[in-house]
Amino acid sequence: MKVGVSTYSLYGAIEKGEMDVLAIIDWIGANGGEHVEIVPFGFALETNRELDEVKKRAAAAGLEISSYTIEAQLLQPTEKEFQAEVDRLKKEVDKAHRLGVKLMRHDVASREPEEATIQNFMKDLPKLVEGCQAVADHAAQYGITTSVENHGYHCQHSDRVQLLVSSVDRPNYKTTIDTGNFVCVDEDPIFAVRKNLPIASMVHVKDFYRRPAEENPGEGW
Repeated sequence: MKVGVSTYSLYGAIEKGEMDVLAIIDWIGANGGEHVEIVPFGFALETNRELDEVKKRAAAAGLEISSYTIEAQLLQPTEKEFQAEVDRLKKEVDKAHRLGVKLMRHDVASREPEEATIQNFMKDLPKLVEGCQAVADHAAQYGITTSVENHGYHCQHSDRVQLLVSSVDRPNYKTTIDTGNFVCVDEDPIFAVRKNLPIASMVHVKDFYRRPAEENPGEGW
């Protein structure tokens, strides 16, 4: 196992203007990280020059760029908009290749909690599978494995993640496990992580503070 840090973990510093992505890469390298996950949140990587700067900075810091992680929404109101989102994701795969990564996590779909029912998930599943297959097939030419993370309510429970991965049925499509996010759908993380480890390409280690609703959370919350 290699331990690293996501640029998203330092999003607060980006938002305050204290650090940019290059400074974050330096910080991770200086603090013993072995790899960095690039999440363009709070910054953009639109040009080859920007991508190359990140790649060179990571190499200088002694870091492997382990993953490229982006937002996505495959639930679209029209077929045209769905195809546009798939095409956008394919271009993001090209960016991942430019960075030299072999793992890429993209969102699949999100719904409001009250709409994230099993009935809606089963109704949405064929389109989600279609989109994920198209992106995974595009990524295969580069030797990149794409993945879904357990978040966003709609595809967060371990069973739904398993169903999506098995339905996509591509050797280069897996899951990025977030150890804490299962709590958001009232699932025990210990059992959920154990269930989905065989289909995981990467793990995000996250801690959650759980307490009874009537208990004072204490200072700082």
